[in-house]
Order: sequence, then structure tokens, then C-alpha cells
Amino acid sequence: MKGRLPQKWDFETDVTVIGAGAAGPTVAISAHSVGAKVLILEKMPQPSGDMRISGGCVYAAGTSIQRTLKIKDSPERMIKLYTAACPTANRIEKEKMEVIAYGSADSIEWLKSLGVKFPAKLGTPGVTYGGLELLPEYAAAVTPIPGAHACEGSGKVMQNILMDKVKENGIRVLVDTRARELIANSRGRIIGVIAENNGRRMHIQASRSVVICSGHFAHSKKLVETYIPEYRHFPTFTADGLTGDGLIMAMEHGAAVANISDCRVNIGLPLSREKALLISRWIPCILVNRAGKRFINDHAGYGPLAKAILEQEGSMCFVIFDDRARKTRPGDILHPSLSKDLSLEIEKGFIKTATTIGDLAKKIGTNATALETTLSKYNENARLGKDPEFGSLHFVEPICNPPFYGIKGVPAIGSPTGGLVTNLQGQVMDVFGKVIPNLYAVGTVTSIYPGYPGSGSHFANIFVFGRMIGRNAAQ
Repeated sequence: MKGRLPQKWDFETDVTVIGAGAAGPTVAISAHSVGAKVLILEKMPQPSGDMRISGGCVYAAGTSIQRTLKIKDSPERMIKLYTAACPTANRIEKEKMEVIAYGSADSIEWLKSLGVKFPAKLGTPGVTYGGLELLPEYAAAVTPIPGAHACEGSGKVMQNILMDKVKENGIRVLVDTRARELIANSRGRIIGVIAENNGRRMHIQASRSVVICSGHFAHSKKLVETYIPEYRHFPTFTADGLTGDGLIMAMEHGAAVANISDCRVNIGLPLSREKALLISRWIPCILVNRAGKRFINDHAGYGPLAKAILEQEGSMCFVIFDDRARKTRPGDILHPSLSKDLSLEIEKGFIKTATTIGDLAKKIGTNATALETTLSKYNENARLGKDPEFGSLHFVEPICNPPFYGIKGVPAIGSPTGGLVTNLQGQVMDVFGKVIPNLYAVGTVTSIYPGYPGSGSHFANIFVFGRMIGRNAAQ
């Protein structure tokens, strides 16, 4: 709505935040800390977003936790990793990487001050690898160092702590309230939001700014078909409600987008045409196609993995692992899992199991002889700690403890890494490269950089920029 001002405001605030995932409360807490009156709008019945279903991992370098573990890390190494993962980044995107890297350790301290616990140990929870560091192409350029900080209790606990702080500060949150339109005055300055609650239309004034924290568009069939059509027939493992609302609202006011066709597509167990469980692969496992043969590094990064699966017969594959992996790391196989020991998934038939590889091959529908040969060859090399076929550096261990398990995997849509173009202050830019006054954005609704550096990188962006943008938006 541009140029037409409401006759009456239903709510008057300094800063209106759209979305109560990870970015929303971070911005709200920060804006409140410098004296702003803040209102959060959340269209779901409770605070939602990808953090709530995540492992609660934040990538950071040079942290106090790393120092306690005598891990020598630095923002400079983190920048090298990000640069290797995003080789086509432009000048502003590279500057954003630097801001995130140099601010990441302080964000961990801020989260700790709120009550988020990061154990000083290797593993999860604790400090582990983000994933890409262990791929040959990155390990050759950047020394692999554990930089992914996983909190106790997963992302749901982290988000609950953030929302507890929101409540403690007296920041009002309207759930079941969907932002529909941005309100701009005749000069194009954003001054409020039109929202809807149970059919009731509300006009919310934002005297200082509106901050869009509404997340990506993985659950929008229309936007997926428009921007990432090659994956339009595949499910998503992301949180419900992420339909690109904020993206569309800003574009209606001339906002520019970038890297919009970049998407973090991983491998998932399809539960339906729309929903999938993320197959984490943080275990010794192999990926095979319908012919029973490996076709890629089993722990490959998102982009190469998704493209490789698309090229296989049926655009699918199978993840094969053994009982040792199931017993020792069940939470690192499926996320979020329906059961802690995977018993429900096995009972429902999502995971096939057998005491021999030959029988497992029959159950999952692949060639038994080929699968036996594939696993035998892999195990022979794994006992020597190497993978000459695909150069894997991670979880190269024999898979030999029956029973054996197989999961069907398909490309599963994660969070698109493109979105609204913002400057270093978090202001949304229009298609002519000018600032849209009073409009900010942070998180996966924005274009961060062209690529995905690994687990925890999205949340590193959110906590570094979210805190800064909250202060900027309140001024």
C-alpha cells in the first residue's frame, strides 16, 4: 500500500518485526536494548522457522569455547572457507562475510549470556565440523578446523531461550497474525504494516522501521517453480509456513533480489510430496543408486549432491549404514527424527533393515550382487582409512555390523540462499540500487552470498547481522 495512509492505527510501535523465527527475536531484543518499542508479528500459532527444527548450530571462529579446547582458529580462516564456498561473491557479499566472521565469536558470547549452553567438547552438542571443510576441494584450500558450535538441546531450546528474553523484556508478540502488505507514505518511506488475524485486518504503525525476518520460500510452490524449477517436484525438509511472504511484500515496493535461484538442496527421506526428513549423513554411510553403485562422495556438499542425485535413475538414491551407526549416532542420521532410536521410522517402513546386505538390497529394490561388491570394496579401503574412489575425508569407517539399514533419499529443498538485496547496514535496496527508507531485512529472506559455507552459517549471519540491524532499525 503506497501513498494511501490508514485513517486509524490499530497498533503504534517504533519497530515492527515480521517473523518470530531466529532473526525476529534477535532483532527485537537488540532494538529494545536501545530503547525502542517493538512489536513482533508471527503468522503461525507459535514462534516458528527453521531454527526450531534445527540442530542449533552456529558457525563461529576464534571463540572462547575453541580456546578452551585448544583449537586455534581465526576469523581469517573462516573468511577463506566462506570465500571458497562462494567463489562468485561480489564486493558487498565479501564484505558481509568479513562482518560475519569477525562478529561470530561475540555472537556466541551473547547467546551464552542469554542462557544458551555450548559444551566445551568436540562433537554434538559441542564443537564440530560444519561439513564443507572436510570435502577435498575445500580441505585443499582451507585447513579443516571444527567451527560449528552446536548448543545443548537443539535449535528448539535456543529459540525458546530467545523468546523467553523477548517475554522478559515485555516485547509484544502477535501470533496467528500474518503480515500482508507494507505501508509506505507518498515519498516511498515504509511507515507500517497491514496484518491479518482471524480475518480481522489491522494497521500497524512503525514510526522508525519495519524489519522483515520472515524467512525463505521453500514452502511456496509458485516461488519454487519460478526460481528453482528443477526441484519443483521434490519435498522440503524446512519448517512449515516459510512461503516467501516478506520477499513478496518487499518486491511490491521495488525491492531488488539476488542469487534467488541458489538453493541449499540436500538429501531427504520423502514423507509425502511436500515434506521430507533431512538425512544428515553425520555417520559412516555410503550412497548408492538403483544399480547398487556409489556415484559421489558420500558426505558431499548440498549443491553437488543434489545435482548428482538428479542424474541417477529415478532421481533418487539409497543411504546405507549399519547398526553401530544407528546405536551410536541416531540423531545424526535423520533430523528431525520421529524417534530417538529410529524404531518408529523402521516400523513405518521409512527405513528398511535386514541382517545381510543381499537381503537389504532386495528390500530397497537395488541389485544385490552389485551392492555387496560395492560395500565390500568400500570396507576394504575404509579399514585402511582411505577412499580412493571419491576422496571422502569424513567417516571413512567400515560398515560391517549387522543388521544393515537403507533409506531412500531424494533431493530435498532446504533454504534458498538468495533473496532481498541489503546493504551492510541491513537496509533493503531497490532495483535501482537505492535504499528503501525505513525497511530492513535479515536472515534467509535476504541474499546473504551465492553459496552455502556449511552447517551453522545461516545462524551466524542471523546473530551477527540481526543484533546490528536491531540497533540500526531502532535509531
